[in-house]
Amino acid sequence: MLLQTLRTPSLFTRLARTNTSPLRAFSTSISLHQKLRIGYIPEHFLTPLHFAHDKYGLSEHVELISYPSGTGTLIDAFHAQDIDVGIGLTEAWIVGLTKTFGGQDWSDKPYHLVGAYTLSPLTWAISTGALREDITMLEELKGSKVGVSRLGSGSQVMASVLAQTHGWTGGMNAKELEYVECGPFEKLRAAVKEGSATFFMWEHFTTKKYWDNHELKRLGEIQTPWPAWHIAARGAYADERIARTLLPSLQKGIQHFQNNREEAIAYITEHMDYSREDADTWYDTVRFAGRKEMGTLETEMISNAVKILEKAEATGDRKIMDQSALQAIDAERYIVPESDDYNMESEAAWRG
Repeated sequence: MLLQTLRTPSLFTRLARTNTSPLRAFSTSISLHQKLRIGYIPEHFLTPLHFAHDKYGLSEHVELISYPSGTGTLIDAFHAQDIDVGIGLTEAWIVGLTKTFGGQDWSDKPYHLVGAYTLSPLTWAISTGALREDITMLEELKGSKVGVSRLGSGSQVMASVLAQTHGWTGGMNAKELEYVECGPFEKLRAAVKEGSATFFMWEHFTTKKYWDNHELKRLGEIQTPWPAWHIAARGAYADERIARTLLPSLQKGIQHFQNNREEAIAYITEHMDYSREDADTWYDTVRFAGRKEMGTLETEMISNAVKILEKAEATGDRKIMDQSALQAIDAERYIVPESDDYNMESEAAWRG
């Protein structure tokens, strides 16, 4: 359910402001002549990003870096300063924020949320090996080993939500579920077939092919009560580059996706190993964020997500994502240095 949008000035309004604070030092980290490094997960949801890169000039400004093991590895990449922007799963971003900073000052955080990438939720499929006779229904998963791509990833976070929903466990740190770190999707499939993990959770349409070919067995599904994907960035200097290069091109990529259904389905089928039927069905389920949603945070939605994740004990040891912390994220995320090549006319042109 999409809720109240944070009532703060837009990204471009913030960029138009003059800044004389010490944050000007951030401008030396990424010059306007360096490519913005964008970490992404190679799934069908990122098709508009590829269209933006290949067709609308984004390749001149960014380097796309694939992280097939999921949002947990994007968080690692932020810590290592290997990426400037990440497009990942909402729940993993939020949990990463609660676990990363402890008592540190907010200015030390390696990333912050920028805005939504999708408005539709994610359907997590629950699967085991097709030949596993010991597992035939969802209720038998209590106390079992769950395969996750990486500790802290969406596959672990949502397993904790699943466990809490069914009353199996208090959350990620309880003993009723044992988390087995497996790596990318193919290794998760191997783990449930060979028995090192009992089940794993992954996106529905990515998994469906392996139900159809009888490699995996479907046990159930759970849908996120929040938008599936959000954009995160490292530092105020990244926000400036996002506004000037990423968001305008990405919106064009989304429009191309929406206006060219057959091309989008063909791209997914060719590059991402989905059947045409599955790609066509998924196409009707996804809703991407518009210009406004990509530049704002829905604080009520995030607050509700935090409450659910806290109840599942998926969050970190400090409850830092309270209302004041959310305000802090939003208040500082668009403070950027002055630049001679930005003006309000360029904002108006992009806004249309």
